[in-house]
Amino acid sequence: WATNYAGHFAVEAQKAGYLPPPGLLDQWTAFQRRRARAWVPGEGQQELTQAYRLFTLALAGTPELPAMNQLRERASLPVTAKWRLAAAYQLAGQPEAARALATQGPVTIQPYRELSFTYGSDLRDRAMVLEAVVLLNLAEHVGPLAKSLSESLSRNTWLSTQETAYAL
Repeated sequence: WATNYAGHFAVEAQKAGYLPPPGLLDQWTAFQRRRARAWVPGEGQQELTQAYRLFTLALAGTPELPAMNQLRERASLPVTAKWRLAAAYQLAGQPEAARALATQGPVTIQPYRELSFTYGSDLRDRAMVLEAVVLLNLAEHVGPLAKSLSESLSRNTWLSTQETAYAL
C-alpha cells in the first residue's frame, strides 16, 4: 500500500510541475508493473491494493491492461476496489470497461477502520469512490458523496492521514 501511496504522490507532484529525482518514477513504474503482473488474490484488502496499484499506473500513463482485466474478472470485487479499477480503466482510455464496472450496484460502503494494511476507513473509501465518480462524469453520484465527505471533515473528530488526504 505504501508503494502505491508514495507513487501516487510522486505522479501527482510531477503533474503539478515538480520534478522528482531522476529515475524515481521509471523505477517505481517498473516495480509496480512487475507487482501488478505477479499479483495473486489473498487475504485482507488485496483486491483494493491491486486496484490502487493499477490506478496509479494508469495515472502515470502506463496502464497495465492485462492485470486490469484479470482483476475485473474476480467474482466478488469489493466496492472500493471496483471503483478504483473503474477509474483506472477511464484513465487508460477504456471508458466502456469503466462504465461497466461503475454500473454494477450501489455506491455503499459499510463503516470500518483499518489500522494496518491499507489504513483504510469508510471515509477514505468514499473519497476514493468520489474521485472515480468525477473521472467517469457520473454526476448523479457526486452530490451525495461530496456532501457526506464534507460533513465528515466538518466534525470535530480525529481523522487519519489517509482519511484527510483523500477527503481533501
